[in-house]
Amino acid sequence: MKRFIFCIATCFCVALMAAATPMESRAAGFALYEWSNRGNGMGGAMIALADDASALAYNPAGITQLEGTQTMVGVSLIAPSASVDMGGKTYKSKNKLYAAPHAYVTQQMSDKLWFGVGGFSRFGVGTNYDHDWAGRYNVYKGVMKSYTVQPTMAFKATDNWSLALGVDIMRAAFEQKKKRNIAGTDYDIHINAEGWTIGYNLSTRYEFDDQWSLGLVYRAKQKMVGRGSFNMNLANTASGVTMEAYLPGSAAAGLAYKPTEDLSLDFDVVRTFWADYKQIEYYYNNDTSSMTAKNYKDVWRFQLGAEYEFIDNNYLRAGLVYDQSPIREGYEDFMLPTNDRTIYSLGYGYSNGPWTIDLSGMYVHMEGRVIEARGNEIPTTAHIQDSRALITGLSVGYKF
Repeated sequence: MKRFIFCIATCFCVALMAAATPMESRAAGFALYEWSNRGNGMGGAMIALADDASALAYNPAGITQLEGTQTMVGVSLIAPSASVDMGGKTYKSKNKLYAAPHAYVTQQMSDKLWFGVGGFSRFGVGTNYDHDWAGRYNVYKGVMKSYTVQPTMAFKATDNWSLALGVDIMRAAFEQKKKRNIAGTDYDIHINAEGWTIGYNLSTRYEFDDQWSLGLVYRAKQKMVGRGSFNMNLANTASGVTMEAYLPGSAAAGLAYKPTEDLSLDFDVVRTFWADYKQIEYYYNNDTSSMTAKNYKDVWRFQLGAEYEFIDNNYLRAGLVYDQSPIREGYEDFMLPTNDRTIYSLGYGYSNGPWTIDLSGMYVHMEGRVIEARGNEIPTTAHIQDSRALITGLSVGYKF
């Protein structure tokens, strides 16, 4: 029990460090799926397998496969880039490296009951351009970072069927910088806010036989209320601000097949209910308010992953993902200008006694997008192109 408490404390320390770390989303929308480097190597296709401590993120019901106390910590490093053709010039996003850490610990309490705590990021976005670029009236810096701590109870109803209930405790922070032109002079606007929100998740996993298994996961939407400040470098414009928005829920299903002892395949579909993300509301201390319409649409994500043990305790992994964009035409902005994306991934894993080490690499290709001119914020038509990201990382696991 003492080591389990120590592992939980370690997990929370990683969570606190992560809460201060900007995280870049290159998902279609601003969802993140980089929850372990074994999972990254398989394109995130872990919903039906879910047989290590990162199951807490992919399918919490899967922790009933884990004996004793098991832990994992790691990080994914994300390097995005994009170009915008606007007003006859090409602007490139600033080179930034973002980190998305994760930490998990599970404990078998009895033959039927398991408990676990996971820390990982479900949402994030980061956009940075020069402060004088042509789209500065829409945004020149935008960062949304979040970290979820998830305590979970899992129950084995039968030898083949498991159920789990988890609580999603999320901290999120938002920062936006843009310009406003008043009488020919640019003034800087800076908004920042942060807050907490609580949701829940339900999951199940069923093993048909030694080869086939099925996983289902539902995550509820969460109402985010953040408090912070609004500042403009103009007299009498500073104010406190409260931001409100709904972060979307999702439903996911995965089917895994093990044709041999050495080969595992997993195919997943994820439906994210982005229609919950209708708008962001701002309430200021001077009794005024404003609203930014988002009007996202629900979309699908499809992911296929494979893992092959080519030598004892050595694993090769590969994945392929297609992720639809929820952003409707006419509601695009430069904070999140991405379109549908395709992801290719490779990974390697090694186990030695109680230790596991996982490495991964991912290439994210995003389709181009045209944003039509729209008032003062987007004065001319913009063409988004060359949007891509490279992702790599390391996870280390230990079984007590």
